[in-house]
Parts: sequence; structure tokens; C-alpha cells
Amino acid sequence: MKKILPFSNPTITSWTWTAATFSILGNYPKCLPWLYNNFIQLFCECYEKWVSLHYIPHIDVFSVCPFFHSSLIPRSFLLDLNISLNSFIRTCINHNYYVYCIIDESYISRKKRFLHELLIYGYDDSTQTYNIADFTLTSTQKYTQSTTSYDSINKGYVSIRPHEDGLTDGLGGIGGIYIFSVNPNYNYDFNIDLMKNYLNDYISGSDSGYPYRTYNLKRQTGSNTGLQSISYGLDIYDMLQKYYKEVKQEEKTFFIQPLHVLYDHKYLMLQRLLYLNKELKFKIPNSLLKEYSVLFSEVNILRNLGIKYWVSRKVSALDTVISRLPGIKQKDLDLTTELINFLEIM
Repeated sequence: MKKILPFSNPTITSWTWTAATFSILGNYPKCLPWLYNNFIQLFCECYEKWVSLHYIPHIDVFSVCPFFHSSLIPRSFLLDLNISLNSFIRTCINHNYYVYCIIDESYISRKKRFLHELLIYGYDDSTQTYNIADFTLTSTQKYTQSTTSYDSINKGYVSIRPHEDGLTDGLGGIGGIYIFSVNPNYNYDFNIDLMKNYLNDYISGSDSGYPYRTYNLKRQTGSNTGLQSISYGLDIYDMLQKYYKEVKQEEKTFFIQPLHVLYDHKYLMLQRLLYLNKELKFKIPNSLLKEYSVLFSEVNILRNLGIKYWVSRKVSALDTVISRLPGIKQKDLDLTTELINFLEIM
């Protein structure tokens, strides 16, 4: 038997949970209003040696998205079922559930032990292989679709000790296998007030949604041990500039991920505005769309400079990243303010 669930190249990637969400929900037009209504606000975590840039919703996205039926199955529960892991995974896929778990990828693509989350979205009994997706399957670190054997997934999962399994649903559950299916019959209408709230939070560097979320971004868990501080919205530019200055001074470790997230954020904003014009007839001014395109291009250059430094360690590339961040922040502020003003008069 063979079955592959709907899966496509994601609009944005950056993190495994974000890439998986867009890879799956992007196949359903009814999900687009929710996708474009979210992933507007950013927050930046500061650790001792690096920073990490994220979206809201965060790792709780499978739990809070109304198009997902989801559940985190604990490791102990799976053991008590007394069935093989491969039988469980194939049963989930047969019932249209995607499987998301932490695997030791030395059994798949790595030479040394490496624990990472990946998505399983299909199987083929004739070849004894699963369809999988992750950033860590190739040296390029791009979000990649691939296949691996039943045996590799089984060994990669059971080799992880319970205290090493930090997979979380954002609701308090930790460790096991996350399963989720899509409810294509759910109806979600784009919420303009929600978008304005996110945009206002973005320019003010605040988090007004904190009292209403089940997941506490500031609480330290297995996935963010050592967290020192958090900044929101436009304030992330200041944190990134400070961080890359400290990288230059060899006080912190270089991490390219924040520049990837910043790139994806601007790309998604541009796509969001085009969607609002086309599908919801917002009539956003062409001048604003053009300036967002320019901002996206500037952030793309910033990311490419970061990649150049990552590969070559040429300090001049990092210097340019540091020097350009304030100007990009100001342009982002100006355009977001203009967008908010436009939305207020609609």
C-alpha cells in the first residue's frame, strides 16, 4: 500500500513548524485567510551566545490553528499500545494525519548523532520508505522533501531517551509524536482588526496578545533553555544589530537564521498585501506595494550578505549587515505606519 498526504513547497520556511504549516495548509485555498491573518508579529529571543528570531504563532501553531485537528501522543502511551512505531505511523497517515516528531538523523542523513524535528507525510510499503521533510536532510539547509526507510525512522526515534525528547505542543505536553490532520470544511474570514492589532504591536514593540495565548513565550522550556530576554516587532532590529556587533567582536556565535526569518517575513507581507488586493478587494495603493517590494529587495540583500559572511567569514559582509539594519528598520516603520493608516480608513 502507498499513501502520500497533500504537501507542497512552503511560501515561507525559517522553522520546521512554520514550514510544515505552510507546506500543508498552502494546498487548501480556504486556509489562506488564516495564514495571511497570522505570522505578522515577530519576536527575538536573546541567549548567551546567539539570538533567535520567530513568528507568532510559534511552536504552538499546530495546536492553535483552527484548520488542524492535533494531538501530542506521549512516548509512554505509544509504548503501552504495544504496536510497532511503523504500524502507528502508517495508520496515522491512512487516517490523513501528518506525523511530526524528533528523530536522531544520524540514521537518515547525518554522520554524527543529531536530534531534530521532521515531518512524515507519506509512505510506500513496496519500497519500505517514508516521505519526509526537514531543513537538515542536505548540506544546503534548505527545507527539503526526501524519503527514508522505515527502519531509519524506527531506529532514529527509539534511540532518543525520554529526557532528550523536547517536542512540545505549546500547551504543556512534552515528548512523543505530534499528529495533526486538516479540517478543510472549517470557514475562516479574514479579520482586519486582528491584522491592525498585530501591526500596531509590531511598530510599538509590544505583545498585546500575551494575556490570550496558551503558550508563554517567556517561559523557559527544553526548547529555549538559557533564555535571557525577548524583544518584539521593530525592536528586533536593535537586538539583531547588537548581536551581530558582538559576533564581529567574537563574543557570540554567528547564526544566519534571523536573517532568513526577516527575509521570509518581508516576502510574506508582500504576498499578504497582494492577496488582500486580489481576493478581498482592499485596493492597497500601488505606491505602497512598490515600496514594500523595495524593502523586500533590501532585506534579501541583507540575507545574502549574511550568507556570504557565513561561508567566507569576511568581516566586511558582516559590517554591511550591521550598518544597513537601522535604515531598514526606519523604512519598515514608515511603511507599516502607512499601511495601518490605510487600513484605519477602510
